[in-house]
Amino acid sequence: MRTLFNISLIAAICFYASACSTLQSNSGKSLATVATTVDAAMTGWAAWVATGKVNQLQQDSVKSVYQHYQVAMSIALNAYLALQTSKDPTAYNLAYANLLKAKDEVVSTTTSFKLSATN
Repeated sequence: MRTLFNISLIAAICFYASACSTLQSNSGKSLATVATTVDAAMTGWAAWVATGKVNQLQQDSVKSVYQHYQVAMSIALNAYLALQTSKDPTAYNLAYANLLKAKDEVVSTTTSFKLSATN
């Protein structure tokens, strides 16, 4: 699976965040946690696709929610970077809330198809 954000970028965020105040530190760690969660969900999805139990409509659905997640992560990352200079968390908080919704959508969509196939 091709991901928009690679591990080195997330590691750089965490490293940079660790040198900042609590708000910036926690924000960076939160982004890294979301990325790790979605990467795990997509890795599991790829393994499920490899079993041949997935149809094209299901693959398209997961692709769509994953692309939505990628946009939300990009916006949240930009808001996080802006937070470093502005110290105003308003934009970051909104972007992060949207990112959490996108993450939940990826996890629930990939899981629902796996569960429906096993019933």
